[in-house]
Amino acid sequence: MDILNINIKYIIVNADDFGLNSFIDECILKLCSKNRISNISVMVAGEAFCEDIDKLKVYSGLGTGIHLCLTDEKPISKSNEIETLIEKDGNLKNYNKLVYDLIQGKLDLKEVYIEWKAQIDKFINTGLKPAHLDTHKHLHLFPVFFDILINLAKEYNISAVRNLKNCNLANYKLSFANIAKIMLLIIFNNNYDELTSMNIYFPDETNGFYDNKNIEKQNILDCFQKAVPGRVTELICHPGSNLRNCKLKYANMSQSCEKETDTFDNLFNEVVNKYNNIKIINYRDLINYKINVRKEF
Repeated sequence: MDILNINIKYIIVNADDFGLNSFIDECILKLCSKNRISNISVMVAGEAFCEDIDKLKVYSGLGTGIHLCLTDEKPISKSNEIETLIEKDGNLKNYNKLVYDLIQGKLDLKEVYIEWKAQIDKFINTGLKPAHLDTHKHLHLFPVFFDILINLAKEYNISAVRNLKNCNLANYKLSFANIAKIMLLIIFNNNYDELTSMNIYFPDETNGFYDNKNIEKQNILDCFQKAVPGRVTELICHPGSNLRNCKLKYANMSQSCEKETDTFDNLFNEVVNKYNNIKIINYRDLINYKINVRKEF
């Protein structure tokens, strides 16, 4: 039986956005081959999903989950099934328009369920089994999206979700984006505590939520130093390269994603080796640990 050791700090190193485009996927696969990351969130609506998804199957020790998307990409559902989610060109709305329409009551939440269900089905049809669910641009901060996420997790027996309640703010920059995230967390206090009774588990703390795509060596050091022994921390990263040559919506991510790729490629093992009480795990491990903690009680 896998039991959490009260002296060990358990870290999930998760790369978001696999499937978004081939340049991002190439970097994530490179880091997988070097054991720099332990878990991946796959964007089924991404343009490179169909081309690259089978490349993950060679990494048997890797955890994979679904990065549910409602913005910018081409939807999986038919246009007439999700009319309030898409623009005239057939693509999903951008984040600002999506949130504005949500506030204005213009979104049909049944359509969110339809699109996210289609993304889960398409992922499962590859033969992979999702260990967890999370959302692109952290949309499950919003209670209406959180509820849909949890209902889908229950429907598909997916036993873990990303924790957006306990996010470490230490040593991240004061910016408009981070202030907005703090305000959303204060306003929308989603109830994670009730999830365990539904057999849905989550990391105890999340790093990389603030200033995402800007993780440097010091951020990893801080994550490992402040992680609590006997508990699970998720460290989110966004590797990528050559995005300047991609669509405009990706080009502004280029410098920060390249910096994160370099950090995890060249400095991650150096940081890990500074600690003798760190264990890198994935979401499948998290579920096993959390189930066994419940059995102990």
